[in-house]
Amino acid sequence: MGFLSSVRLYPHRRSGRQGGWRNLCIVRAQAGGFPTTVVDLSCPPFSEGRLSLISALLFVARTCVGKRRVVLVNGKGDVAEGEIASAGWNLQNGVGLFKVCSAAIDEDLEVYSTNPGVYQLLGADGKKLFQLKLNYESPSHSFEREELTKIHLNSLFPGVEPGQVPSVIALSELKGFGPKSASRKMQNFADVNQLLEDVLKSVQKKPAKLNVAIAESSETLVRRSEEIEIREGKGQNVDVGDVLSDQVVSETVKLENQLSGLTDKQLVAAFAEMRSASNETLSRERRREGADNRKEIYLVDAMNLIFRAYYSSSKTNLSSAGKELPFGTVFVFFRRILRLIGDYAGRDLPVVIVFDGRHLVKGVDFRSALFPEYKTGRDSVPEEVVRAVDFVKSFADVIGISHLEVPGYEADDVIASMTRKASDKGFKSAIISTDHDFYQLLGCDVQILKPVMGFGRGPLDSWEAVTEDTFKDKYEGIPPSQHVDMRSLIGDKSDSLPGLRGFGEKGVLKLMKEYGSLESILENAENVKSERLSTTLREGREIAENMKQVLTLEEYMSEIDDELFEQVTRRPPVVWHDVEEWCRGLGINPQPVRQLADDGLLEIGDTGVGAEEEESPADPSRVAELVSFSSFVEALSEQSTVGIYCQQENASVCLPDGRGCQIPDHGTAMEAITEILYRRDVKIVGWGLKPFLRGWFETGRKILPRCQFVDLDIVAFLLDPDAFMSRVQQVQFATSRDIEDLLQSDAEEDAVTVALLSVETAKAAEKLIQKVGLAGIQEMEMQLVPVLARMESTGIRVDVTKLESIEEEIASQKERLEKEIFAIEGVAPFNLASSKQLAEVLIEMGAKLPTKRRTRNVSTSEKVLMGLLQTEPDERVRQMATLVLRHRSISKLQNTYLVGLAKCVSEKDSRIHALISQTAAVTGRLSFSRPNLQAIPVRDAVGRNIRKAFVPEDGFVLLGADYEQIELRILAALSGDEHMQAAFSRSDDIHSSTAIRIYGLQDTSEVTPQLRNHAKAVNFGIPYGISAPGLAYQLQSGIEEARRVIDDFYDGFPKIKYFLDSLIEHARESGYSRTFLGRRRRARGITSGNSFERQAAERVAVNMPIQGTQADLIKQAMIDISEKLDEFNLKSRMVLQVHDELVFEVHPDELDTVREIVVDQMANAVEFPGDVNLKVSVGIGSSWYETK
Repeated sequence: MGFLSSVRLYPHRRSGRQGGWRNLCIVRAQAGGFPTTVVDLSCPPFSEGRLSLISALLFVARTCVGKRRVVLVNGKGDVAEGEIASAGWNLQNGVGLFKVCSAAIDEDLEVYSTNPGVYQLLGADGKKLFQLKLNYESPSHSFEREELTKIHLNSLFPGVEPGQVPSVIALSELKGFGPKSASRKMQNFADVNQLLEDVLKSVQKKPAKLNVAIAESSETLVRRSEEIEIREGKGQNVDVGDVLSDQVVSETVKLENQLSGLTDKQLVAAFAEMRSASNETLSRERRREGADNRKEIYLVDAMNLIFRAYYSSSKTNLSSAGKELPFGTVFVFFRRILRLIGDYAGRDLPVVIVFDGRHLVKGVDFRSALFPEYKTGRDSVPEEVVRAVDFVKSFADVIGISHLEVPGYEADDVIASMTRKASDKGFKSAIISTDHDFYQLLGCDVQILKPVMGFGRGPLDSWEAVTEDTFKDKYEGIPPSQHVDMRSLIGDKSDSLPGLRGFGEKGVLKLMKEYGSLESILENAENVKSERLSTTLREGREIAENMKQVLTLEEYMSEIDDELFEQVTRRPPVVWHDVEEWCRGLGINPQPVRQLADDGLLEIGDTGVGAEEEESPADPSRVAELVSFSSFVEALSEQSTVGIYCQQENASVCLPDGRGCQIPDHGTAMEAITEILYRRDVKIVGWGLKPFLRGWFETGRKILPRCQFVDLDIVAFLLDPDAFMSRVQQVQFATSRDIEDLLQSDAEEDAVTVALLSVETAKAAEKLIQKVGLAGIQEMEMQLVPVLARMESTGIRVDVTKLESIEEEIASQKERLEKEIFAIEGVAPFNLASSKQLAEVLIEMGAKLPTKRRTRNVSTSEKVLMGLLQTEPDERVRQMATLVLRHRSISKLQNTYLVGLAKCVSEKDSRIHALISQTAAVTGRLSFSRPNLQAIPVRDAVGRNIRKAFVPEDGFVLLGADYEQIELRILAALSGDEHMQAAFSRSDDIHSSTAIRIYGLQDTSEVTPQLRNHAKAVNFGIPYGISAPGLAYQLQSGIEEARRVIDDFYDGFPKIKYFLDSLIEHARESGYSRTFLGRRRRARGITSGNSFERQAAERVAVNMPIQGTQADLIKQAMIDISEKLDEFNLKSRMVLQVHDELVFEVHPDELDTVREIVVDQMANAVEFPGDVNLKVSVGIGSSWYETK
């Protein structure tokens, strides 16, 4: 009966009208336990008229229906009391906002209000404040909510803490005070009482006018402060009601219907849409609040995975003292779990193994009471599984993993409540199970990781992530919260739940899309077209309702409280001594456990005592000591590391011993620390150092600084480029300190403390970098930071007049193309930007177009239009496809490049100063933004013309240097293939040489243009792991022919085949791929049971070492060239990098010197194995166009 003591679901009475809404009311048997939302109706938009009120309430309902209690506090606006009451909303008339908030102070509380008094809740556990706004920019003028933070508080009451809010408001209402003056007066006092004590003392000595006013109004101040205060016991008589029900929402939709003129059919659709939008609204809010950066808790469905481990293990148990131990099952279970955690996140995240507790309670639970056959159809549990349970718990204790069971509850309910508590605590949840019952929990905070075929059948396993989005894709838009409604009709054979006869997944899905919920389906049973199903629904109503009660998981168990959650989410360190003792106690060999550590799945200390003494961890509460800048510079002579934290207008610096200061502005900062930057023995650490250095160059300096740099953003990227840690996560990892508040603070001490924490973080990062072998690549990336800062500061000049001329030319071409398109016989003018309208025109012309898999809309993609050129017999269709492709191409050029480029030209110097990122491309390539100069097409004639607008400074020329076929040369060098190396050594045309080997030709005289193009496609496709279908698309051939071409390539270059296979095998064994210089990238999905995921990972394993090596090569060349230009004190400067090309602005007097430096440094930046020379071509001209 444990479940009944918390929550029960009972069917509500039917509504009066035929086909009306029906609802399940949630009845609580104990006070507290549910999250509460309080809405202040005196604030906009609730106070801005009846329609605004009803619409705003419906917006709030989307995140609350079926999940939260909602209390409306009556204000002075047009609250339409009669209508709200008739809809069933919990409207508190004559009760103050602060009294209602006090009634729910112990709960997860949300407040929608702009009353400044609610700011006292800021920072309190489980409390959030919002204001609702009408988004006039959206087509439908929809609402959006904004979370109120300390920034909002301090804009109204500067320097005030949340606990001071009631006192400050009370004081601000006195004559002679306002919000700011009251804030200043209260800054040194915790509350009004402390203020009054001080004022009464001062009045006796010196009766200042304002102090006298305060003293005379002391009783009023105290009474008013108490009125505003939100505290326990203040709202004892307030009824906060029950969870917001569907019926309340449906009645409110009716009100909106009456106000806005919706039809009854539209009413049904509006309510269904609202129910499905509930989780989507939450998801958007979570994403906006940075949900993806939150830590994740892993909840393991113990029995589900123990069974799988049992059936996948060898069944050979270990014997000890005459007893058989189920260690095979236990070992397989933990190996799978630890591998999953290692693959998905990190071994420091909390893992909780959850067991059933129902067998500990005598009697029958409510599920069995409703369905006596519940779970009776299952086979008896194997004895080894029963014995394995205790060993799993015991071993979990030894290796620091929590386990949990709650008497009277199934593991499913415990996991559901844990996900709810995790969400409240700011965690995401991953449920490890194959049980479909958990689908109802999916949302922005919850995903399911389930093992797919192959679990336990080999050394590695694969997992499938089930998310809210994948669920909707599978069930045609139905939200996960309605999975229970579907299963209530279909049944669940695994739990011996019958369902209703004749209802399958497809039929139920159709009903759900039409009616929106189980309750609505049952209410409209008479309207179901199938007479047989209609009868079944009417006769089986009670069964379906009981099924929903059985299938609904309990998310608000009172046993899952804050203390329990904190306890089970701790991850204590694992000590090998303890593991050995556990194994010896059972009389078993500890080597299998040691193997987990050797495989990198378990981090174990060497011993319990006498271990090597480690450096003491950083004090998480440590703050910086503010000193003068002169004192800081003097102290710097004793230390060699400086932490720096750059804000928009300030730079803060700090030494490892905690002494630091803030420098007012970048200009002053650059002047002040020039000496530091020129010292080779100084190391500057911090986040985002390039903008800081760019400011240094903008003060007129040309030469690169000589100190060392450690940019922690780049370090995190190097450690895991696919999912690198945020700044907050880095500091938490290194120091256990949460710095979110510090990053948002304007206080000088907080900024300097962030600089100090960057030093602490750099220490931990350095150890990790050394451990994984990335020290060399990190050194190169850090040397590149000032080089890129100087390039950003320098920029590249643009001839705006030429740009405008090119834009006019493109606009003219577009107009001519549009006239040609509309001149085609039978084609009336239409919107060329509309894929839908284009599809309609093509279909009318007789073209056959495919549909998109997900949306079922007709596709007019580039691939489809290219296909029409090859297959469509109608000349008009082919002409249309040709012209549309051309029109799209130049439209993209116009909208993406020309318009964007013109906006980015600086009025100050007519140059574009694009931003260059070292952390945007996972392969290590540099990435340009604002604007993306690398995306300007080079093969398109119009794209090449755009390059004519990029020109040198007056009196200079542009020099372009380009690696020739660099990725193929890298492939030839790393693979050791003598055939390809020889072709490069002879300076052969590499594509013709490849064609000769693929097609078995005698010499280049037999190579036709078509064969050369085929060989070229293979050459450029192989480094990217091209597949047969991908090559077939490029060659416009069949897949089998493309596969034969690839096979012939590997036959002609056997060592390349061996090399690429070895890259995949290395990634599979080590879990990552590497470049020649040591850059790493994790090989996610390389062992997946899903062939598409695995093949994609294999292509990455092939591509990363080659393309990443190319990126490393050109970065090293940029560093070497920059040093040489500085060494010779040249006026010439590097202005642009685009893939394999570098562009320089060169003084004519220095042309020969610069050309020699550039070619030499690019050709010798990296020494590759084998007989492969890097070839560099150089072009010179008065525009970027002329350098090619």
